[in-house]
Formats: sequence, C-alpha cells, structure tokens
Amino acid sequence: MLNKSTLYERMGRICDQIKRRNPYEDLRIIDKLGKGGFGAVYLVQHLKSKKYFAMKEIAPSDDADLEDTLTEIALQNMASKGHKNIIGINKSYEWNEKGVDKFYLIMEWMDAGDLSTMLKTIPGQFNEDVIVYILKEILQALSHMHKNNQIHRDLKPLNVMLTTDGKVKLGDFGLAAQLVAEEYHQKEIKGTPKWMAPEILVTKPYNELTDIWSLGIIAYELAVGVNPYQGM
Repeated sequence: MLNKSTLYERMGRICDQIKRRNPYEDLRIIDKLGKGGFGAVYLVQHLKSKKYFAMKEIAPSDDADLEDTLTEIALQNMASKGHKNIIGINKSYEWNEKGVDKFYLIMEWMDAGDLSTMLKTIPGQFNEDVIVYILKEILQALSHMHKNNQIHRDLKPLNVMLTTDGKVKLGDFGLAAQLVAEEYHQKEIKGTPKWMAPEILVTKPYNELTDIWSLGIIAYELAVGVNPYQGM
C-alpha cells in the first residue's frame, strides 16, 4: 500500500502534465451532454484528428474544490492506465476564462450514454445475461481499483457509461479516494444517499467494501427496475 509521501509524489507528477492553455485551440464543442454541481460535460471534436471526446468542465470555487479537482484528475489517470473498464483521461487543461479559473478533462466519449438513462428507458426489462454482463464489467473496474487501494465512493448508474458496441466503463472520479498506509479507513461522508453504504451514512470508518454495497443496489435496480430506497 502507498504511503502518503509516495502518493503525493505520484499525484504531483500527473498534475504537472496538465496543459496550461486554451482547450478551444485544439477542440470545438459539438453538443452539451449534461450539467451538475461540478460544472458541465460537452461532446467535443479534436480539430486535427476529428476524433470525438467528452469534455468535463470544472470551475473550482475555493481551495477545497481545487484540491478535489486535482485529486480527481490524478486518481482517474492512475486508475484508468491499462484498464478497459475505466474511462481514461486523454488530456487535461487549465485555463482562465473571463476571469474564472477552469479545468477541462478530455475523456473517452461513450456514445450510448449512462446506465441511468437506460434504466429509465426500459425499467425492469433487462434479461439475466445482460445483468450479469454489466455487473461483471463493473466488478472488473472495481477489482482493479481496490487492488490499488482506491475507493470510487460514488458508484451509481449515472457514473456507469456505455457504448453502442457493448463496452461498459466506470467514470466520474470526483469523490474517489486513495487509501494510504497511514489511513486505511475513511470517515468522510461522500457519495449519493440512495447508493451509500450504511457505515458511511452513520459516519463510521469505511473502506473499499462500500463500493460493493453500491454495486448491490445497482444489481437490484437492473433486476427490478427501481431503486430499493425510492421514495425514502
């Protein structure tokens, strides 16, 4: 398991690779894919290669947000290296736009959207083979992360991305954490309540097993068509 100094050194090397330039010198926006508390996600096209990517735009509001953004970039880079079930970051940019410092994460574009949309479109209509396949692909991503002592902490259908040729990948590392030798258990309340493990909700120490609880909720949703805590 990494110690803190080794972790910070590795994360620092990744963050040093962030390009300090205007991303729109390389990319053009095709469409807006979504918006959340973090910022917005766009479908963009690379001007030279003509390839399509998803671009996540983040505008940190304070030092804590900035630290979370840099942690997200570093952990997603570390987790996705060489793994087919985790969305990779192609490039990252930092640029001041109209007086606002923003970060731009250029990632694989998953052309079938997220699992949440599919669940809403055909609730409870997934056959067993499809459910097993989706869960297996997510488990492979989690296994890779957990072997490297990482926790996703926000596993839910919205963060499981799909392609039209059947790829399933885990994305959005905005709440991810790296367990280190000095702090094997986390205590922060992070995640989305309907998919959060009980130990997080009652502020007890937790580890990577919280992701398995969240996966169990997803399995229930795939089979039944609704979240078990719907309406609560």
